[in-house]
Amino acid sequence: MKQSREGKLEDIFQKFTQDFGLYSVAQIVPSLLGVVALMLFTRVFPPVAYGRYALAMTFVGLLSTLGFGWIQQSISRFEPQLDDSELVENVLSVFLVAGLVVVIGTVAGYLLFDQFLGDYQEFYFAAAALVLGQGTFRTLNVLFRIRLQSNSFTKYKLLLGVMKLVFAVVLAVFVLDSIVGWMWGHALTLFLISILMARESGVLKFSPHMQSELLTRFARYGFPMIGWLLGMTLLQFADRVLIEFFRGTSSLGVYAPNYSLVQRGLFLALTPIGQAAQPLMMNTWDGENTGKIRDLMTDFTRYFFIIGIPATIFAAVMSWPLSTLLLAEQYQEGYLVIVIVAPGMFLWNAALLGHTGFEIKERTEVMVLGVSGAVILNLVLNVLLIKTYGYLGAAVATSISFASYAIFAYIASRWSIRWQLPTRTIRNTIVGGIAMAAPSVMLYISDTYTLVRAFTTAGLGIVLYVSVLYVLNEFRTEEVSTIIEQIWEQ
Repeated sequence: MKQSREGKLEDIFQKFTQDFGLYSVAQIVPSLLGVVALMLFTRVFPPVAYGRYALAMTFVGLLSTLGFGWIQQSISRFEPQLDDSELVENVLSVFLVAGLVVVIGTVAGYLLFDQFLGDYQEFYFAAAALVLGQGTFRTLNVLFRIRLQSNSFTKYKLLLGVMKLVFAVVLAVFVLDSIVGWMWGHALTLFLISILMARESGVLKFSPHMQSELLTRFARYGFPMIGWLLGMTLLQFADRVLIEFFRGTSSLGVYAPNYSLVQRGLFLALTPIGQAAQPLMMNTWDGENTGKIRDLMTDFTRYFFIIGIPATIFAAVMSWPLSTLLLAEQYQEGYLVIVIVAPGMFLWNAALLGHTGFEIKERTEVMVLGVSGAVILNLVLNVLLIKTYGYLGAAVATSISFASYAIFAYIASRWSIRWQLPTRTIRNTIVGGIAMAAPSVMLYISDTYTLVRAFTTAGLGIVLYVSVLYVLNEFRTEEVSTIIEQIWEQ
């Protein structure tokens, strides 16, 4: 661990709550702005256009992960142990090589396959620009996060959310009159903000320099992560390709925005937990303190269940109202996608905490094995279920596949840093979750649904959830005091 960070790690819970608050803001504002964009573009453009956009973005995510994801994971793992110059000079070298490969591949791909692109031709170069933009932005963002610079991380995420919406609307609606403008606006924003991030992070002070020994270590850790990241991307997006193949673009156009709603909504609560927890564990690891890391994994999993269970239930019980409010009428029939996918997303994000031991111990090949099994299961289930049940079958397949990786992470952790689940907290949050869901379930069963009543019963459910956890003594006095102090300081 670097000496300059020891003070930040004196009180892990205090630092966690501070970073969780900042990362929540960094997640909430861009997600809300993303929902605004979703509302606008699903009203301006038909499901077929949105379906093409969704499929193009699937390949953007896949290629960005394939090209740059392993670099970001290597930064996250090794930055706490290396001098800034040693890390940045080597990262710059491999990053420039990866970027050059993307540029050459883009040009060659267009020359070879231009005639086969069809309706997706206008998306081609926008997608390539997005791959480069995402690779650059995320690499710099990981650097801020692992350095425990949550303020800078949050600042640039907020700036990205605002600028992306502005540029996307201008280009898609007023300049190009095409949904591809959404992608160009996103790419332009990423490049502009990456320049600011590079200046603040100090990476511009360094020149590319390769150290074979360090790059070998990067490769040994990072290359298996390509397989894991690729598997993660396939788990999240393979369903869209298969829906397009078996059911057509219109079905994909209904499925994708509802999936995006639950993804954006749940990630508001779930993603900041991992963003705050993972750098703290990486910076705490000294090569020998396995017990300390195991305890931290259990503590962070406890916080995850306390926050994640009500978020997941809220997404499920509010699926129909949210789809009705936020999407155009032709997309609203897909609201059940939200109900089905939400539990799987919850378990997937829990697994990201549970497999931290493999990252710390540099056993990334085990993670690849687990995600490969989940991907195979996902593909088999998608083919079987989409043919029969359409996009709802895809939602079921995706949720089951997410859950399968969580089961794998729990079992396999016995051969690394064991993921000890907080069983008492899990029991309490399940009881609280049942109490939370009860008012909304009764509303739907009684056939007295209105939009106002849906929000009222959901709010009542949250009160019941907190009350149950309080009665079951789930909240610890010192944790509540720390949270109150953090809020007061803010």
